[in-house]
Amino acid sequence: MTQRNPQTVHVSVLLQESVDALNIHANRVYLDCTLGGGGHTQAILEHQAKPHVFAFDRDEHAIERAKQKFSGETRLKLFHGSFSEILRMVGEQKFNGILADLGISSDQLDEERGFSFHDKGILDMRMDQTRGVTAAQLLNDVSESELARLLSQGGVRKLQLRYARAIKKALPITTPAALAECIAEATPAAIRFEKERHPATVVFQALRIAVNQEYEELKQLLDALPQLATPLARVACISFHSGEDQLVAERLRKWSAGDSTPASWRGPRPTVVKPKGRMVQKQPIAPSEKEVSANPRSRSARLRVFEFFEENQCQ
Repeated sequence: MTQRNPQTVHVSVLLQESVDALNIHANRVYLDCTLGGGGHTQAILEHQAKPHVFAFDRDEHAIERAKQKFSGETRLKLFHGSFSEILRMVGEQKFNGILADLGISSDQLDEERGFSFHDKGILDMRMDQTRGVTAAQLLNDVSESELARLLSQGGVRKLQLRYARAIKKALPITTPAALAECIAEATPAAIRFEKERHPATVVFQALRIAVNQEYEELKQLLDALPQLATPLARVACISFHSGEDQLVAERLRKWSAGDSTPASWRGPRPTVVKPKGRMVQKQPIAPSEKEVSANPRSRSARLRVFEFFEENQCQ
């Protein structure tokens, strides 16, 4: 059984920037969709406005740690659930600000669940270990073509077919080390030695995304946000790779544009869709050099902020 640290080791990324983006006011309620180590939640609770917070995480270990960390905190409600469950679990509650940090927690990396090829444990990769299939099971269950598709969707470029073929040939693969070795052997020498990072890095990312259905869950969260938000609510979303950032950016731009049908369009015009709000910044906010130096894992983080209009009726 994985040994768990009762204290979080996770360092929240873009902490002050994301809390500032929420534009926190007194007597209001905020939603942290990704509790993790509780850093963002704590910063919101400690704001001078003394707001209330609902915090979610699909990892029950994060909930357990938060119960100890925030013991006695009456302005916080904790929920064990995924993005797709938030709307159902909060009922009619609306939020004045919503934060989602889409990165993997350092606590999860520390527990050796198979997220890294340095891990000594089994090839699990589930963020919620109470449900779903492990990465090892996934590799066994999917076809070679489906595995190649999942690798491509998760960021693997050019070599996804080669990697999928090598993985299926090497089954069963039950440990991170075995998977990393398989990918290294399948990678052409010219590519293997020209890059500083291990060739299995993106493969592990792609499998983690597939195991946890991260894109599907993110899409459901984006679908739910207008129904969760009060008028003038702010949404702050931190992404860590191009796939999820693209999903977020496209949705926020769509909400900002409303009906984008050209004026010269001669066909039947669709139902007019009004803009739902505005992008607070045109470009995403990146971590400072100081933050990257102190926490190298923050390097790829990008924060996008959206504000709903006062007449938000987006259900």
